[in-house]
Amino acid sequence: MLMAQMNGEIDSWAIRWNYAHYKNNVYCLLPIFPLCKNIGTDKSGTHSSSSQKFDVILANTVEKINLANDLIPEVEIIEGIKRKVKPSLFRYIINKIKGLIHR
Repeated sequence: MLMAQMNGEIDSWAIRWNYAHYKNNVYCLLPIFPLCKNIGTDKSGTHSSSSQKFDVILANTVEKINLANDLIPEVEIIEGIKRKVKPSLFRYIINKIKGLIHR
């Protein structure tokens, strides 16, 4: 998806957001309870139509979060994510072929 973004084949802020995290070796914290409301599903958003699918109840309080400077992700979580997103052998071959074609 990153290559498709770079080649102008797709337009995804999420790809750029995640790549920036990877490139800069930073983490993104996701709160348990939403702190902001998605207002982009009222037909004014670039990639969406009208929907109430993402309507949420916002957290009613926000506490200050203090983080250690030496955060280390749990190995079990990282391995679980790798297992979940690892492409099948078939998908791996297709992606390699597409990469060769688009050069």
